[in-house]
Amino acid sequence: MHADERILAYHADITINKDRSVRIQENITVTVEGFIFKRGIYRDIPTSYDFKGGKYRIGFEILDVKKNNAPEAYHTKNMSNGKRIYIGSKDELLEPGVYQYSLTYEVDHVLNLFDDYDELVWNVNGNGWDVNIDSISATIHFPGEAKHKQSAVYTGAYGNTATEARILQEPHQLTFISNHPMRPREGMTIAAAWEKGFVDYPTAFDQFIFKLKTFSLWFVAGGGVLFTLLVNLFFWRKKGRDPKKGIIIPQFSAPDGISPADCAYVDNYFRYTHR
Repeated sequence: MHADERILAYHADITINKDRSVRIQENITVTVEGFIFKRGIYRDIPTSYDFKGGKYRIGFEILDVKKNNAPEAYHTKNMSNGKRIYIGSKDELLEPGVYQYSLTYEVDHVLNLFDDYDELVWNVNGNGWDVNIDSISATIHFPGEAKHKQSAVYTGAYGNTATEARILQEPHQLTFISNHPMRPREGMTIAAAWEKGFVDYPTAFDQFIFKLKTFSLWFVAGGGVLFTLLVNLFFWRKKGRDPKKGIIIPQFSAPDGISPADCAYVDNYFRYTHR
């Protein structure tokens, strides 16, 4: 890694919408030397999580991508737990210098809806960067006139519970600012809670559909087993059932098409070869 290739500033502007979706604009200023940032940058967005034996999936839509305030080419690649956004053209190598990138996207099904408050927990920059980040910050705009109830911030490597950041509270919004630069693979996770009653809450039908999607593999597997049992039962009842048992009586005559000599041959064969 080249010593001068780094992220100079990383800021996320996060808006909680009334329909429970979250609009995020990430402004990323980078110094490019052509070692890691060759054609542009990339950003990993997790869109699925393991949840009680199912797969919790969030909605994700890219709204805008810019470089130096001009529209920029990008493409996405599916990953095991989300998407990777490649920002830049594969046919253009960047000249060394400072570039400003802006990525705007919207996510859904990311809010925690508790009895006493609603909450967003978000990893601001992810932990996938291989360069230093000189400064990182984020601002959360609460929905409507909602007021802040509680908040927290964690910095460092994945799973770290250190709180090396400060929180600035303003009417209907919070700003989180890290106290020190981030090393490669480090990030900042923020949590903010606000008053209830400022977003549209899911109906019972909405919750059912979301659970159906979350545990879709279990429903498909269970449905497949049930369908197989029903099909087998149908054909068993139609063609495979044994005939009803009647009175069992000995038969002293040879079966049709077989002579008494044939019966004696078979009897002697099994009697003398299987004793």
